[in-house]
Amino acid sequence: MNKTKFTLIAIALIAQLCLAGKADAVFLFDTGTPTGITPSSLGSSQFLAAQFDVATYFRIETIEAWLNEEVGGTLSMVIYGGSVNDVPFGSGLVPNTANEIFAQTFSITGTSVTNEHDWHGLSGLSLQLDPGTYWLALEVRGGQTYDDVIFEGGQTSPIGPEAYLLDVNGSYVRDDVVDLGLRSTGEVVPEPMTVMTLGFSLLGGAALRKKKRV
Repeated sequence: MNKTKFTLIAIALIAQLCLAGKADAVFLFDTGTPTGITPSSLGSSQFLAAQFDVATYFRIETIEAWLNEEVGGTLSMVIYGGSVNDVPFGSGLVPNTANEIFAQTFSITGTSVTNEHDWHGLSGLSLQLDPGTYWLALEVRGGQTYDDVIFEGGQTSPIGPEAYLLDVNGSYVRDDVVDLGLRSTGEVVPEPMTVMTLGFSLLGGAALRKKKRV
């Protein structure tokens, strides 16, 4: 077997392994729908964030937040990798904003109905995360327009810890009182080295069988 055929077979086998491991979407996290009436501002003057953990290699397909639709506007879903100490305020661990690994804008159409909430966010993603600690942030960045008060609290499975960022201090501050409504779905994916090892093991077996037939 020449080198080119060898490589093509290896690629095909690895691709088959990846497809075989594809499963129905599962929740990475799901706080449940908030039932509380505790208000938290979300706009250009205050961002909100919550920490989540990934236990195994995971590919995110959707990210949603429970948000007020009354005014509408544009904002960003942002994911930061890891935590840092909130040095200026000593409140605990907060997002490591120096390690931004994902950011995407989405929009909400205003309904003009007072305190009308629903799930809004991103779908059709293919964002793979390694095992570790992350923060999901709702941020209204330059040129974006969302500015409203969202109700939170009372979820069945609150995510946490959480934090907020005020434009007056320019850094996130730990605040475990905030209970955002957040959920994300996707699928567990094989560990990269496992896929490679299995692929080349199968390739080796195929090569041996071909050699015996010669």
